[in-house]
Amino acid sequence: MAKLRTRYVCQECGSTQPKWMGRCPDCGEWNTLVETLVEATSSGAVVQRSAQAV
Repeated sequence: MAKLRTRYVCQECGSTQPKWMGRCPDCGEWNTLVETLVEATSSGAVVQRSAQAV
């Protein structure tokens, strides 16, 4: 079974961050990062499992 990883996706620009930040470093918007669980497949692709607002 693949390991689940947490990524934070900006709802304004779609930028992905490994850690939650109050402000998106790419677009500069505040409180737009949403926690998303992803898993790596055997081919190296990333699959989104679920999302939850932070």
